[in-house]
Amino acid sequence: MSSRPSAPTFADLPDDGGPLPSGRHRLDPEQVRASQRGRLLRAALWTAAHKGYPEMTIGDLVERASVSRRTFYEHFTGKLDCFLAAIDYGVSDVVIAIGAAETAVSGQDWRVRLRSGIRAYLKVLAAAPEASWAIQIETLRAGNEVLDKVIEGRDQFLLLFRATHAYARSQGSPVVDVSDELLHILVGGMADVIRACLRTRGAAALPELEDSMVEATLLIFGVPNGKSAGAAESA
Repeated sequence: MSSRPSAPTFADLPDDGGPLPSGRHRLDPEQVRASQRGRLLRAALWTAAHKGYPEMTIGDLVERASVSRRTFYEHFTGKLDCFLAAIDYGVSDVVIAIGAAETAVSGQDWRVRLRSGIRAYLKVLAAAPEASWAIQIETLRAGNEVLDKVIEGRDQFLLLFRATHAYARSQGSPVVDVSDELLHILVGGMADVIRACLRTRGAAALPELEDSMVEATLLIFGVPNGKSAGAAESA
């Protein structure tokens, strides 16, 4: 799975986007703005998860982020603009985590790389339950502009799987040709399974999907006995 989006991530924000220190602080204006923006982005994901995107208001966001309405409008045109930006940051975090996991096993069998990327993806989602719920579920309730953003995010994952396919061939693996349509089905199917898990078992259970996701990818790539392939190497 290692292409990376150009969008910044939550890790780029000062103090993890948390509240500024009380009283006087030494942050310059740009750091202050970044901290405010980070709090608003996190507030959007948290509020969408707990209240629902359609019910979420700007009042909810400024209260959660501890900023004024004026400050909110210095960063965003409205709640949709804020939510779309939060999705960008969340997807970037996930893709970079996948890339780091794949880099850590560079040079090993391509199936180890595949499993490492999927494992990292599920771990990131499990560690951020509100963000996972907001991005995986509330986006489906937020209208066409947000659905367009979801499709853009899926395209990022398609590129990751395309890169893994190319890496497998570079190692001499006889993987079959795979169309973009099949990769879209793979990515979309994974998203559906993730949503079902979030609704029925919660984010903590997401890492349990690893074997099924690896198996599905290997079968689409034309690898026989896909379920066990790569498992021993990555254990």
